[in-house]
Amino acid sequence: TITNAVTFSNTGTVTLAGTTAFTGGVTATAPSSRTINGTVTAAGTGVINFGIVSITGDSTIGGTSTGQITLGAATLSDGVTLTVGAGAGTPISLSTVTGTASGTASNLTINTTGTVTVSGAVGTDIGTVTITQSGGTTLVNAATVTLTNTTGTITFSGALTATTLSTAAQGYGVAISGSSNTITNEVIFYNTGTVGLGNGGDSITFTGGVTVTAPSQVNIGGTVQSTNTTITLGDSNTSVSLISDSIISGGTSGNIILGGAVNGGSTLTINTSGTTTFTGTVGAGTALTSLTIDSGGTTAINGGSVRTTGAQTYGDAVTLGANTTLTGSTITNSSTINGGGYSLTITGNSVINGAISNATSTSISGTTSLGASVTTTTGGQTYSGAVTLTASPTLTAPSGTILFSSTVNGAYGLTITNSGGANTGDVTFTGAVGGTTPLTGITITTDVLTAAAISSTGTLSVTNAGTSSITGIISNGSTALAVTKAGAGTLTLSGSNSYTGDTTISAGALRASHNNSLGTTASGTTVAQGAALELSGGITIGAEALTLNGDGISSGGALRNISGDNTYQGTIDISSSASGVRINSDSGTLTLSGNITNGSQLLLIGGAGDTVVSGIIGNGAGEFWKADSGTVTLTATNTYTGLTKVLGGTLVLDKASSTTGTVIDDSAAITINGGILKLNDLYEILDTVTL
Repeated sequence: TITNAVTFSNTGTVTLAGTTAFTGGVTATAPSSRTINGTVTAAGTGVINFGIVSITGDSTIGGTSTGQITLGAATLSDGVTLTVGAGAGTPISLSTVTGTASGTASNLTINTTGTVTVSGAVGTDIGTVTITQSGGTTLVNAATVTLTNTTGTITFSGALTATTLSTAAQGYGVAISGSSNTITNEVIFYNTGTVGLGNGGDSITFTGGVTVTAPSQVNIGGTVQSTNTTITLGDSNTSVSLISDSIISGGTSGNIILGGAVNGGSTLTINTSGTTTFTGTVGAGTALTSLTIDSGGTTAINGGSVRTTGAQTYGDAVTLGANTTLTGSTITNSSTINGGGYSLTITGNSVINGAISNATSTSISGTTSLGASVTTTTGGQTYSGAVTLTASPTLTAPSGTILFSSTVNGAYGLTITNSGGANTGDVTFTGAVGGTTPLTGITITTDVLTAAAISSTGTLSVTNAGTSSITGIISNGSTALAVTKAGAGTLTLSGSNSYTGDTTISAGALRASHNNSLGTTASGTTVAQGAALELSGGITIGAEALTLNGDGISSGGALRNISGDNTYQGTIDISSSASGVRINSDSGTLTLSGNITNGSQLLLIGGAGDTVVSGIIGNGAGEFWKADSGTVTLTATNTYTGLTKVLGGTLVLDKASSTTGTVIDDSAAITINGGILKLNDLYEILDTVTL
């Protein structure tokens, strides 16, 4: 025991063996070498200051003193343990600490409640670094690091290479901020302070995986990766904060779990073919700059919200675990999104390259690049911005409205299905469809369709159960467009349509309220059994060939005048109908100026309105019947040879303006059974008249 403060000024060697107590402290920086094999202590505020030192046996440097302990480069002999500090509040400053190469590993223990700084590398042949107490430690490079009963923040500011890193359930923090760090074991941070993984561009590899759920917060500033093992960062009580652009990588197959809220104005990239899970919100406090998730794995978004100022890119198959809002400049999903029975709201632009399914509803506020199908279950789909097709998708919303609030363009087909059974879904196009780039075909099955202008090639097929309308112009793309109407509902076409393909009405009613509702007269219109073509609004349909089958909807007429005085100038063919054909004029006057080919089929004209047939009815033995209370006027020299029957109203035979021919073929018979036959021509020869 030496009570005074000792300074070794000699330039030779200093060797301290056994237990040496320097009560007032000791300084030995002048000697050429310093060797310790035992215990060196100080008391009070005495300092211990050694320069380069060799530790040849198990040794302890420290005591009850709160004075500074300073060691230069320390070299430990094989199998030796060096303990610096004895549990007092002693500040410690170390340089490099190394073992003896190719020998038995040596160990380092730091035991102080004061601060610790290690400015050099701790590593060569060092087996275990144990920090039993600390008020804050800065370490660089160690093999096995054990952090036990300590406080403050333990900082690894240089390259940390450790076989094992162990922590204790104490209130200290850990910061790994070297540029390149590798820890081999599966690391579980039990400390309850903060954990910092990088401070900007650093790389930390946890070969065996890492779990950080006990600390109060996880700060990430660089690359955190594992070798196909699980990375768990945060939980409901532990948030994750990005302090710089960061990458989290699970290698080829390691799972990544972000268990708490994730915030920070930096980019986040997730790379793994395993499962990535976001348990909490992302960017709810401070929006991320961007989020990128690579392909090949699965991603579960369970926190309900992901918010970025820039883009979000999901290469994985995504599953939602809550009603979810994705907010960013552009949201891209390259793989599928399974809604999991929850809603999906995208606030920003969207690039849909993978199918979205099993979402209760979807809503996109910005533009949409639509390259895959979207299916919602109970709610609708809303596309507020312009939609561009990059493939031929199918949109399905059985009981909700599919709403396009802007335009739809793209040289692809579009299929929409949101009606079936008891479900009642609607489709609304507010803007033009195909106005810039025509589509290649449109198939819509819905309850109510509301649309503006439509341009496409192929076929526009509408199956509607409710009252629907297309108010804009229906036009061809680069080639002809055909229009097909099915479903029990009525579809009204009120635009000056210019499409040149066929019009087919296979079910329900197609109502024409414009002269050009049926497009140009280049092709024809066919009405199937049980369907109807309705005319309204005082229009004149040009020389559009018309084929009629059957008696319409509930015997209301396959061709039906609904309101106003309307004219159909095209030829009408009923000869191929499997049964008789009915034409009705419910109100106003229907004028048929084209010839009617009846073949062997019955033609019945009825309704409370009037009908003028100025075209020739003929080319067969089919009968002609007049029914209901309206008036039918025949003005041509008809050639049909079948029976003419008046069942109600008035049948007028009118050739007063002609001096040749008769209205009814001279060989034909006529029966009047409840109606009026009015002759308004110069003469009429009738074979047989039955009253």
